[in-house]
Amino acid sequence: MLLKETLDYVRACEKPYGGFTVVPNTSTPYMEHVYYGVSTLNLLGGRLKYPNQTTELVLKCQNANSGFARSDVGISTFEDTFYAVSILKTIEERWLFA
Repeated sequence: MLLKETLDYVRACEKPYGGFTVVPNTSTPYMEHVYYGVSTLNLLGGRLKYPNQTTELVLKCQNANSGFARSDVGISTFEDTFYAVSILKTIEERWLFA
């Protein structure tokens, strides 16, 4: 499969503490990068290595107003809330109860 190397690249961006970074060997996962990583794995039929840690990381980004921010510090945005809800639903449906 031509996308095997793409799957390997996505895996290199996955972090043991949860989420994905924009490139391998960087340390700060932002909501959009987590969304892209989870979505790409889902599209390619891959599995998250760290679904619980990724769920925890996303939930740490939820603010008192119930919206989600880009990281664990920041203001809630509609965009980041969409990403967070999408991530959580995908993990729940695809990997936690599959």
